[in-house]
Amino acid sequence: MNKKFTSRLIKILLLSAAAFLLLVGILAFLRTSSGTSAEDLAGLENSEYNGIYISYAGDVTVQSEWFANYLGLTTYVCRGPVDRLKPLLNCLNAAYASNNRITHVFLDFDPALLLREKKDPSAAAVKMVEMLAPYFTAHPDVLYQIRIPAHPLSYWEELSSPQNVAECYGLAAEFFCAQPNVVLYFYGDEDWVLYGENQFADSFSGSLQGNLNEKFFLYTYADRQRSVSAGEMDEKCSRILAALENPKAYPDLTGTAVVCIGDSIFGNYSDTTSITSVMNALSGCSAYNCAVGGATGAANGHYGHDFPTLTAMVGTGDATVRKDFADAQADILDGGDLIFVIEFGINDYFNGYAPVSEDPADTATTVGSLRTGITELASAHPEAQIILMIPGYISMFDNGWAPSDESRSWVLEDYRAAIRTLGDELGCTVFEQQSVEGLTQDTFPYYAEDDVHYNERGRFLMAEALLKTIQGDSN
Repeated sequence: MNKKFTSRLIKILLLSAAAFLLLVGILAFLRTSSGTSAEDLAGLENSEYNGIYISYAGDVTVQSEWFANYLGLTTYVCRGPVDRLKPLLNCLNAAYASNNRITHVFLDFDPALLLREKKDPSAAAVKMVEMLAPYFTAHPDVLYQIRIPAHPLSYWEELSSPQNVAECYGLAAEFFCAQPNVVLYFYGDEDWVLYGENQFADSFSGSLQGNLNEKFFLYTYADRQRSVSAGEMDEKCSRILAALENPKAYPDLTGTAVVCIGDSIFGNYSDTTSITSVMNALSGCSAYNCAVGGATGAANGHYGHDFPTLTAMVGTGDATVRKDFADAQADILDGGDLIFVIEFGINDYFNGYAPVSEDPADTATTVGSLRTGITELASAHPEAQIILMIPGYISMFDNGWAPSDESRSWVLEDYRAAIRTLGDELGCTVFEQQSVEGLTQDTFPYYAEDDVHYNERGRFLMAEALLKTIQGDSN
């Protein structure tokens, strides 16, 4: 990183305690300066709290209840945008001047905003150090958690100098990560962010759609995931700049209906990060999530959600589970290009349904039920492409190599092999989840939110790979 900047950083930190006293001395002036919400300042002065949240964009979606529920903290949430350093200092000064014992400060802060005043990234970073360093050193027992916002690639493309912004982020990370009481978060280089403009309620602030804001509050501030070091920030910024130079391209599938019938790999997610939503956004196809958590390939008499039942629901447009079933039926009736994606097997393994039996049409087995249903789909829609997904990685039951119960003998690979053989037999396009580029048993935790299901990264990866398969490329 910049040696001159690092040298100056050390000098500034040595003087920070004295500088903090000076800042407290001019509190009265700062509290009346432009850009600070009077309501926020009054709230900081008169409320009881031990944490404070400040956003450069005035993110009104962050709720004080989240801090209480996930962290056990009473937190004052500033509602006004703090898009310059002085208003930010106003809020900090008001909090520290109150009678509250502050233990946590949460900052959603974009260092690149300083480039409006200091065109040179090094000068902008020095200004940030000069003004923020005194707080970190004067309050060593306070934990500062800072999130630098993530933005889609379109945001970076509109910047006059994305290289300057990337450098500013790197210099900011060098400063923040040198403080023992600061945790820095950034996930702006992840593909689901860069190519997922539909994930954002506002690309400037980095505010995510719907419940994603709460989920990523939980990931970062509560669980401390996506924390970065200075070196990691440099790598992430390099990936963003590389994506600007050579962005990914996706097929145009406008007018194509993709009906996904399966279990919780699809069915547990209905937001903008679901596999079907990502497929829609990247390709223009109409992908329908006709899947239900817990569903099995084998027909089961005690649960009801299985391949035969879900396929029938698509055929009748039964929207009991979700509207996608009715929308899929309407699209199928309209004609046009049609693709079915069939994804089962993991719950059959968990529940102990036999993968095969001597009767090839035995719907009590995974393959017998899939064979019957797929044959019927192919007969009703002979022009349709049928993609049969092979179960992917899991991190339980010895990664699937042990039976799910002592009374059973089948392991997950038995289901994979049986479904793979069925796909070849019926002429389906076989989609190997385990062969998706970048996905291995070792990397699965990076792409998973638990022992079975994909997180936002993993669902984007699956959507990308399915689009490649539809396009005719190997996944």
